[in-house]
Order: sequence, then C-alpha cells, then structure tokens
Amino acid sequence: MKSPWFGLAALVLSTCLAVVPAMAVPIEIVNPSFEADVLFEGGVDETPSAWDTSAGGGDGAFHPAPSAYPGGLVPDGENVGYANEPGNRVRQVLTEVLQPSSVYTLQVEIGRRLDVTFVGYRIQLRADGVVLAEESSMAVPSPGAFETAVLELTTGENDSQLGEPLEIVLLSQGTQTNFDDVRLDRRPVSPPAPAIPSLGTVGIGILAAMLALLGVVWLRPR
Repeated sequence: MKSPWFGLAALVLSTCLAVVPAMAVPIEIVNPSFEADVLFEGGVDETPSAWDTSAGGGDGAFHPAPSAYPGGLVPDGENVGYANEPGNRVRQVLTEVLQPSSVYTLQVEIGRRLDVTFVGYRIQLRADGVVLAEESSMAVPSPGAFETAVLELTTGENDSQLGEPLEIVLLSQGTQTNFDDVRLDRRPVSPPAPAIPSLGTVGIGILAAMLALLGVVWLRPR
C-alpha cells in the first residue's frame, strides 16, 4: 500500500515540472569565432576555415588593430569575421538539419569599428538556400565596441525545408561590419501550458492536502 505522502509528493513534483522550460541544446558551429587561423595584428584571411566567402570579394577573417577596437579587444579570441559591400556574405552550412516543432536561437556579436563608418548588418538562418529568418536592427554597437544580435526561428510540423542542412549567413549592409562568437541552439516548441495557479493558491492547496492526509493517518485504525 502506498504511503499517503506519495500523493503529496507527486502533487508538488508535478507543480514544479509545470513551470520548468524545455532545455536548449547547443548546435555545433565550426570555427565560431574565426580563431582557426593565427593572424598577426592587422592580418587578413579571405578564406577562413569552415566559412564560405565566395559570394564576393573582401570578406573573411582578420585580427583587428587598436585603430579598429581599443586595445584590439574583441568578444572571443583575437580574430573577427567581416563582410564588405551590400550583398557580400560569410556563410557556413551546418551538419544540423532543420527539425520540426523547434525554436532555434542564433546569437552573433556585431562589431562597429572605430575607423570605419558603421552601415549595418543582417544575420540569417537558411535551409536549402531559402531565407527562413532574418534580423538586422537589434544590435546598435557603440563605436569601437560589440553588441549581441539575436535571431529566433520557430519551425512547424510540415515546413518545406525540414530535413535540409541549416545555414548561418552573416551579411554587411556596406563597408564594413564585423562578426564574432557565433552561437546557435535549439529547443522543442513548448505545448500550451495549462493555467498555473498563483503561488498563494498552490500553497493553500498543498496545505489542505497535507491536513487531509494527516487526518487520514490519524483516523486510520491502529
């Protein structure tokens, strides 16, 4: 026979689980901070490891000098990615394929050089060449600094690109935008949550259940 406390424990556990969000799973990005190449200060690599820059000229990775960022400080490591001219881009095709009923969150550090006029950026998630989501206005970094841009994509159960490899695309609106510390994660779409009673209501309910169980225990034949 189960202890009367079993029911109370189940009630408390179910109440706690109802408010725990689904956990996000990091997705692997190769060379996410453009550190695969060792570059000297001011050095440039137009073919950075794992990133495709073939859409135009003058895109890649470089090691900023203090004239771009005070002290040459960048969010992660020493190098950053960069794109020049509208339409030019830095792209990576991931091993992750687009999953149904998922929320993808892409975060990219956007840099604004001191020595170049900031003209804006675009970050995209694509699959099979199709732009699934784009963000271009969240990050407004101060001169010589970086700010985080965040892009969210929610997939359904029957999206056309499901099963296709995901692509991260980083674009500049002109000359020149910098990118660093690219992160992507995925979590399942949470089903509509049932109405959660207030903490006060939950507390009263638990107290009432405890008193009822104590009564059962007290009145149980000995």
